[in-house]
Amino acid sequence: MSLLVAKDLDLERRRLYDQWKLSLQQAALARRGNDSIDPSNRFIDRSLKQD
Repeated sequence: MSLLVAKDLDLERRRLYDQWKLSLQQAALARRGNDSIDPSNRFIDRSLKQD
């Protein structure tokens, strides 16, 4: 029984780690996209993305 619990916990830990890693990658991509926009147009770009 405890071996099954340990395996479940390990799978959950891996799933959460993968989810966290994906969030970091998405944040890095968003930052790169935002950095490539001319500063005077960032407000417009942000408002378009919200729609």
